[in-house]
Amino acid sequence: MYLQYRKLSLKNFLENNDLWKDVRKYRITSSRCYQLYTYLQNKNPNWNQKIDKYSNQEFFGNENTRYGKFNEQVAKDVYEKQFRIIGISGVLINVNFPWLACSPDVLKFFYDCFYRLVEIKCPVIGKTKSINE
Repeated sequence: MYLQYRKLSLKNFLENNDLWKDVRKYRITSSRCYQLYTYLQNKNPNWNQKIDKYSNQEFFGNENTRYGKFNEQVAKDVYEKQFRIIGISGVLINVNFPWLACSPDVLKFFYDCFYRLVEIKCPVIGKTKSINE
């Protein structure tokens, strides 16, 4: 089991392909964990319904995600210039807790080991405001 998850973690999945979706479907992912955390406050929780909805949820994007995807490579290039070598990531699965996963945009390496996960955000407000504003 450990080796299976380790191999899966190291495999580079392209986002939004069928394998990427399948690997994430029944795991708590970094991008979706907040909705489970906040559900704890629900006065009348129906966890079976929530988990079913969570597992079968499809997100097709919106203006914010399209803008972010469009500008992500520019942000990666700036990051790479400032902080040097980066590596592209895929789905990472925690081998000790295989129900947890994340899909960071970048892994930063030190020799052969990654030591930093980078999630790039390009908010739409960046169209009209500078980073200092």
